[in-house]
Amino acid sequence: MPLNQRPSGMCKTARIVIFQKPQPLAICLECGAPYGTLEAITHGCRTPTPTGRCEGEVAARWNDDDWTACPSCDSTGCPGCGDVGWLAVPY
Repeated sequence: MPLNQRPSGMCKTARIVIFQKPQPLAICLECGAPYGTLEAITHGCRTPTPTGRCEGEVAARWNDDDWTACPSCDSTGCPGCGDVGWLAVPY
């Protein structure tokens, strides 16, 4: 088969699929760290800080209107959102 021909069913161009990250379920009320599981509500925040770790209380925020997709990356993760993909909507 010549190089410029493709077998039937093959695409001529490649597509890149970027998946959105799941919306967080909880957030630390002290440092704002997001959590993807509700387990942190029981254990409290464990985000590293310059002086040890955050001791903040973690609260559930599982409603769709508690979070907004990061406008820079459309919830795929970037430095602007800490690679989370989502930003907490202020209370």
